[in-house]
Amino acid sequence: MKYRLPALVLAVIIVFWTSPVPADAHAVLVDSYPASNSTLDTAPEEIRLTFNERVERALAELRITDRNGKEIRLQAASENQGRTLTAPLPALKDGWYMVSYRVLSADGHPIASAFVFRIGDPPADGVPLRDDAEHHGGHLHGSGIDAQTVIFYAARVWFFAAMLILGGLNLWKLLHAWTPEAGRRLRRLTVTAQRNLLLAVLVYAGLELPQLLPSFRAEDWLALAETGIGQARLAELLLAVISFALLGKNRFADAAWTIAFLAAESAAGHASSAARAWAAMAADFAHLTAAALWTAGLLLLIAQWRRHKQDALAFMPAFSGAALASVAALAVTGAIIALQLLPSPEYVTFTIWGRLLVAKIAAVLLVVLTAALIRMRLRKNTQGGRVRALLWTDLGLAALITGIAAVFTTLQPVPSNEPLYWHEMGEEAHMTLEIAPNEPGMNDISLSVWLPDDQAEPGQVTLRLLPADSILDAPISVPLVPRAPTDDTDWFPGFLRHDYSASGPFLPHAGEWQAEVRVVDGKGTEFVYRKSFRLY
Repeated sequence: MKYRLPALVLAVIIVFWTSPVPADAHAVLVDSYPASNSTLDTAPEEIRLTFNERVERALAELRITDRNGKEIRLQAASENQGRTLTAPLPALKDGWYMVSYRVLSADGHPIASAFVFRIGDPPADGVPLRDDAEHHGGHLHGSGIDAQTVIFYAARVWFFAAMLILGGLNLWKLLHAWTPEAGRRLRRLTVTAQRNLLLAVLVYAGLELPQLLPSFRAEDWLALAETGIGQARLAELLLAVISFALLGKNRFADAAWTIAFLAAESAAGHASSAARAWAAMAADFAHLTAAALWTAGLLLLIAQWRRHKQDALAFMPAFSGAALASVAALAVTGAIIALQLLPSPEYVTFTIWGRLLVAKIAAVLLVVLTAALIRMRLRKNTQGGRVRALLWTDLGLAALITGIAAVFTTLQPVPSNEPLYWHEMGEEAHMTLEIAPNEPGMNDISLSVWLPDDQAEPGQVTLRLLPADSILDAPISVPLVPRAPTDDTDWFPGFLRHDYSASGPFLPHAGEWQAEVRVVDGKGTEFVYRKSFRLY
């Protein structure tokens, strides 16, 4: 019997080791050399990948594959404050090549994708097949909510709750004068919380860390220890183990242990990748501390309410004041963190992260309302009358908030820009527009037009990009240059294909945009196509 739980834990970890955990990536590839789908006259001397935020060089995996499947693993170096990875290339012959990469975002999320380029003028057949993360700047995304996803997030919620409960219990040892009997009950509860935290750390780290590795080679595990997320999880595991030797002997040592554990967790999330990382991590630490104080205090109050009501009533004034301060701190620090992570408040509506944040705020407001009702009941009846139901309601809200926080801290606050692919079919003309990487700044634009083969060259082809959310910005006319088709895979019987391209800073800022394509055929007929899209 006593070996069943460890065996179950080990089994769950093995399952996750053999299949990836769905996770949203938080860094995005914004530029590369060579560019995706580009043609070079001469072989490049290096591969250069630039991301929108810092990535962990220690676990960067770069590969280049030729049309015959021959693969070369590259050794990456880091520059530009960790946002750019470079790798020297051997001498490459004319042909098609695929660059594939797998890196770890600074906040501990894996990113994987691939893109194709060519050197010279090789035949189009034999182009390397792209992997599942095919698009430029792609992410490791799960296919949906399945059992694996549920288990992963359940482990995360378990870890989060265990951390807050044990941390909060340690803080309350310092902040409240307990009776001898209440103190003994608190120590027993702390030991239970320690065991719970150790098991939660083992399970969660066992599910999470293997998914961050490109392989299970010893060097990759050593490289993981050089990353921020690896160091944070190792620190948390060590702190969970030494808690059995350290906690319960000195209240100040208990508080110091709590500070160390919450600081480690603050360094493992979104805050580490923010523009002002130190400020974001400080706000996140204060946020976790306030949450721990409130959650554990509420648990203590409920635990004492039935059998030790006098102790609970004696604890109520201290908890009430601390809870008010904690909720205020949660609101202020949460706002600071959101402002650090979001370009503007409207981004709250763009992602699941933002919607969960709104749900969390709503739950906190309900907590404030419940707390007010508890205070009113206690003023009318000093023995606590029907307060117990309200306390359970408060605990349920605390559990909900903890669950939301555990889940949304793994999600992406800002949506990723995806390359634009837009195709329009018509009876007399077809059109395809591609913009990559479709980010504010430099972009590669490809436009293909199909006209009946009994017509000459198009009379006119124009592309304009219009900022839809600003009346002050003028439309941007893109200088299209005719080019020969790069392949013959996209064709329609009875139609001739005409290709155009451009490269430049034609999308200078984020916001709502509209692409307008005008095509005048050989007979003078004009076709107009419009599509709205958004840049983040």
